[in-house]
Amino acid sequence: MPVAHIITFKLKEDVDLPAARKLFERVYEFKEICKKPDGTTYVKAIRGGKQVTEGLLGQLAKGWEYAFLFAFEFTTDLEYFLLKDPEHQKFAADFRPLLADAIALTFEDRAFE
Repeated sequence: MPVAHIITFKLKEDVDLPAARKLFERVYEFKEICKKPDGTTYVKAIRGGKQVTEGLLGQLAKGWEYAFLFAFEFTTDLEYFLLKDPEHQKFAADFRPLLADAIALTFEDRAFE
């Protein structure tokens, strides 16, 4: 069953924003460069950006600054992405030092039980 994986995060205050933006752009390459051991791609969709609402709607964001949404056809693909994919592992090693905090959620569409 298709799954979505959301990560929302805050950057450390001393992060160089232009450098962070270059790193964010690497995320969009995952659709082409993340491959299973058999060579097939498996990241189905990627969306992301900076939190943009202000006022009351901005308050609902609780200070979370950025988010990425990934779509995978199978939970096993997400597990491979998070735990084994060498491209994601390289990215995560570069990305973690920039993070002040993060939350990740995974869900199947319309699965409420």
